[in-house]
Amino acid sequence: MIQINEKSKILIRKLTVVICLLGMSQMGFSTNYEFINSGFASASYTNPNNWVGGIVGPTIIGVSDTVILSSTFTTCVIDIHIENFGLITIQGSAKVIITDTVSNYATLINQGDFQNYHTLISFGTFDNNWSFKNGMSDVFENWGMFTSNGCENSGTIINRGVFHVEGTFEDDTLRPNSTFENSGQLMVGSFARYYMGLGFKNLTSGIMNNDGEIKTYYNFPASVYNDGQIYNNLGSIDIHPLFITSGPHAKIRGHGLINAYSASIDGALCPDDPMKIITEFPCLLTDSTLIEIEINLGPAFDTLHFSNVGLSGILKVRYSTNQRPYECRDYVIITFDQLFNAQGFTTFDSLDLPTTNPGFKWEVVYNPNDVTLRYYPDDDNNNALNFQSIGNVDSGYIHVNSSIGMAKTIEFRFFPEKTNPNEPGEMIMSLDNSAGSYILSMGLTSAVEGETMSLTNGAGMIYTTYPFDKEWYHVAFVADINHYTKIYVNGMPVPVFFRDPNLEPQVYEIDSFRIGARKPYPQGFTQAFFRGKIDELRFWDHARSESQILDYFYRELLNQQAFGLRAYYPMNQGKRNDSNQCIDYLEDVSAFGNHGQLYDFSLVGSSTNWIGSLTCEALIPSENVFIGEAVDSTSWFEDENWSLGIPTGCHHAIIPDAMQVIVDADQANCFTIEVENGGRLEVLESKSLDVKLSVF
Repeated sequence: MIQINEKSKILIRKLTVVICLLGMSQMGFSTNYEFINSGFASASYTNPNNWVGGIVGPTIIGVSDTVILSSTFTTCVIDIHIENFGLITIQGSAKVIITDTVSNYATLINQGDFQNYHTLISFGTFDNNWSFKNGMSDVFENWGMFTSNGCENSGTIINRGVFHVEGTFEDDTLRPNSTFENSGQLMVGSFARYYMGLGFKNLTSGIMNNDGEIKTYYNFPASVYNDGQIYNNLGSIDIHPLFITSGPHAKIRGHGLINAYSASIDGALCPDDPMKIITEFPCLLTDSTLIEIEINLGPAFDTLHFSNVGLSGILKVRYSTNQRPYECRDYVIITFDQLFNAQGFTTFDSLDLPTTNPGFKWEVVYNPNDVTLRYYPDDDNNNALNFQSIGNVDSGYIHVNSSIGMAKTIEFRFFPEKTNPNEPGEMIMSLDNSAGSYILSMGLTSAVEGETMSLTNGAGMIYTTYPFDKEWYHVAFVADINHYTKIYVNGMPVPVFFRDPNLEPQVYEIDSFRIGARKPYPQGFTQAFFRGKIDELRFWDHARSESQILDYFYRELLNQQAFGLRAYYPMNQGKRNDSNQCIDYLEDVSAFGNHGQLYDFSLVGSSTNWIGSLTCEALIPSENVFIGEAVDSTSWFEDENWSLGIPTGCHHAIIPDAMQVIVDADQANCFTIEVENGGRLEVLESKSLDVKLSVF
């Protein structure tokens, strides 16, 4: 292969001037050379029998010289190095085969059949009006202007100038063993009869676009079908109407800009730096798509951007070094201006993520305009959030700056650190809207005697006098059509009262809200925080029935995408009773992603932090079988006596035949209990067993 850089290009052009001047001074006039090859056995360029008048065409064609290949079915084999500073014209059905090097510095016009089997270097104009074929293992290097009605490449094409192909690359044009390296401008169009037809089909292992430009709407729109590999190195690929990459070997690598009317990616997309794919219609990823991205440990960067995309396929992420990522780190993997929200195109089908350090995990977050990969501490799957104040410091709070619409059911689990009545009261949450605020609090209104929990909206107030103590409760406020009228505690309705029987608190759209503090701060009111623990906060756009509330007051939701669920905060983040300084947001796991921001939480140790929860998992109860064998291993409170450890309020405890269990201390509990035939349960005097199912 002959390689010419910019510096050598300048030197050759200086040399050109000398040659041209010499040619003109010696000859003094222009000369035409016509190759005819009238049936002679040798079609060599150097054979004088092939030329009119026996005058052989020069190896250095001067500025005023013209070499014409015009005879019907003429074949010319250029088997010597030729440099053209004038004009070479291939006419009719003449054929040119290159077996040595041809360097074009001026004009080469082909109206016949031009086949390169060695090296063709063009710094001038190559106007190919018919057929051009670049043979296997051979090189065509263009520094000037190449215009062609067709181009078939089985070797190497290096374009550093302008490469226009008006017509089509045939299906086998860019073959698996060929290379197209572009650092100039490649423009591919189609004939009018192929309007919006195929521009070119890539089957190769490498179209390299090095800071160049590839376009496919030269005179008429044309598509690109890629079943090979395109490496876009800071280049620009502008394709109209369609860009389709499909097949077992299809891959797009590199970085730069791809602009298409529409696109379908059915192969691999592997950016190594920021890559942008801009389409007027959604760029659709398919089940076979592989997005492969490397992340580094430096500042986060925008690796892959779509203007409009439908997600699908596999997301594969790898480290760019052998190091592990920093703790508490967000990596923005993909960004987009618009997400195609059709069913099945909003998430990836599967994830292939790097290994993590012990105690950490990957979390993929689908935000409105990006896909973010978070490297955060692993959690224990069933946590709650502690709002307890630290010394004289007020409790933390959470701000959710999202509209969740009409919340006709608000339910949550909580653990108050104070018993009622509280002075000056405890603010569980405040819910903003254009008409006013919902204020959901404990004992905040001292003017209402006996009030232990209330929801206030303007002049309307609903409250209960239920005697809350220092333990976990589930509370639900439920509306009828337009007003809150019911309160449930631990799945059961409790008596309710209204400050004014004629003013029930109205249901409004919630524009934003704050958990654990008042928002906003009304003039004349002191700030009131909540000092306790909160878990399983849910907002529904409809009134939940008594059976629905009862079924899930003690456990997590089984369906996080349930109908009418506007926001769901299970608060399962973080490592319980550990440091979680990086987890400064509250995750909404519903379909709407109304995440919240934590403020003024210590997040160190057990201080205002993530803690263990007594909420059961969605699929309960878990069977916990007594397996103790020794006579002295009958105690309920010995961990090794049970298949799942000492029973909790989420377990179905089973005492099999011939087994004896003794409750010999306080705080024994389970969700349900089954004593099989032949088994025995003994509760010692003054001791008790709390079976959760008894609330039914």
